[in-house]
Amino acid sequence: MKKYILLAIAVVTVQGLYGQNQADTHLSAFAGKYQSANDKMTFLQISAKDSGLLLRQLWDNQEIAFSRTGGLTFYNDEHSFPLVFTRDSLGKITQVLAFDRDVWKKVPDNYQPEMQKIIKLPPERLKAFDGKYKRQGGDDAYITITAEADHLVLTQLWDQQQIVLRPVSALEFFNDKQNFPVKFVPDANGAVNQITIFNRDQWMRVK
Repeated sequence: MKKYILLAIAVVTVQGLYGQNQADTHLSAFAGKYQSANDKMTFLQISAKDSGLLLRQLWDNQEIAFSRTGGLTFYNDEHSFPLVFTRDSLGKITQVLAFDRDVWKKVPDNYQPEMQKIIKLPPERLKAFDGKYKRQGGDDAYITITAEADHLVLTQLWDQQQIVLRPVSALEFFNDKQNFPVKFVPDANGAVNQITIFNRDQWMRVK
């Protein structure tokens, strides 16, 4: 009798582990909307596609495909872009770590935080931000900032995409959906020679 009891326990245990591993293979478990831990207005949308995942950056709609490399890990070879997911004690996906540094929390698909109030800045204040900026980190990515009547226009020089930025404070701007945060950083003399985008990417004025 004891042998049968032990065998039954072993079968149940194996089935439980197998069921848990099977749950890991369901790509739909990773699908959903993710909010940046650094900026509440910045989101990713992740969906299952073929045998991997498709990540869409909601601030510019760029899409990046990922292949599975493990139970909770995925990778994009073109951009050397890893994704590492975390799940809770119930097996639900709660967040994803991108690029080994950026934390994104999973939120309901209909979640939308309150928008910040747009303010007006005088034209001469906007003009102070005009210039060409280079991303720090070893690559040759450049953007330009151009002042318009009541807003700024950021142009990505690698693809000529333009983003309209509106002020929410004297040094802080957002696009219309407020999912592309831009902060200008003045030096000791008050001159703006640096930009922080997404609260992490540093850009220095070169012209």
